[in-house]
Amino acid sequence: MSQQAKAFINELNNNEQLKNDLQSVLKSKFSDVEKYKEQADGVIVDFASDHGYDFTPEELQTANKEWKNAQTAELSDKALEQVSGGSPGDTYSDSNMYLPGFDCIF
Repeated sequence: MSQQAKAFINELNNNEQLKNDLQSVLKSKFSDVEKYKEQADGVIVDFASDHGYDFTPEELQTANKEWKNAQTAELSDKALEQVSGGSPGDTYSDSNMYLPGFDCIF
């Protein structure tokens, strides 16, 4: 797996401004879910490249899968609170585009 892709995913999870910027780019490019599914990886890779990261769409997919596997291996405090009835969890609306396959981003 590309260390650059892994670093980008980690940065997205820790940098709200970067996450918001990527959300804006994706929302401006995709109003159609099918086009999004077909083209989002390339747009994300281009965005990452503009921010100093260098990896392929395949490396991004691999890094994302590894990130998701690590997240399911151990529940966070937030997840435990949600499971125990602390809150209903996150919801998605037009202001927060859900990225299929990229749970790490949003």
